[in-house]
Amino acid sequence: MSGFGTRHVVTDCSGTPTYFSLELGRSCTSALETPGTPTSDESFKSFLDVVGERYGCSAGTP
Repeated sequence: MSGFGTRHVVTDCSGTPTYFSLELGRSCTSALETPGTPTSDESFKSFLDVVGERYGCSAGTP
């Protein structure tokens, strides 16, 4: 897995280089201020874990 920042990565998914990114909208950004809400980086990591398992992407941490 490579990328430029914690929420922009390229990883191999079943032999195809695949780009993933996370951009937050205003409502998500304001929700991050609520105690107990996962950080945007934690949410992106969870997304990558689920997508990676489903589409055969190589493991890694952004």
